[in-house]
Amino acid sequence: MSTLKNSFTAIIAFVMLSATANATTIDSTGTNFPVEDPITVKFLGNDGDYLLFQIVTKSADAKHTSLEVFDKEAGQLYSTPINSNYKVQTMKIEKTYQQNLDFNLVIDGKVYSKSFSILEPVTLAVNN
Repeated sequence: MSTLKNSFTAIIAFVMLSATANATTIDSTGTNFPVEDPITVKFLGNDGDYLLFQIVTKSADAKHTSLEVFDKEAGQLYSTPINSNYKVQTMKIEKTYQQNLDFNLVIDGKVYSKSFSILEPVTLAVNN
């Protein structure tokens, strides 16, 4: 039998882990309806040694709103107050090995979070 060798290389896989806050609203009949998530994070791609993200934040009628970005290894990468109800921004973050990023939107003390993990290239070989 011949040896079959398959190699597979994954460039980068992003896994959205979870949103840590689930908001709902209750109507006059007591029925719960989901409320739109106030933070959306979209991976736009790579730019050399950097990762590009589009971040959309919505915080109607909030008194204190801020956006924070944390890396599991490096700690806080970014923090800024947000003074508008709706904001779209593009963020460039330097790539690191086995990176875990948390994008936190803090609205009047309540935290909404999106997390991403970056899995580095993997090579698999199958020998038969």
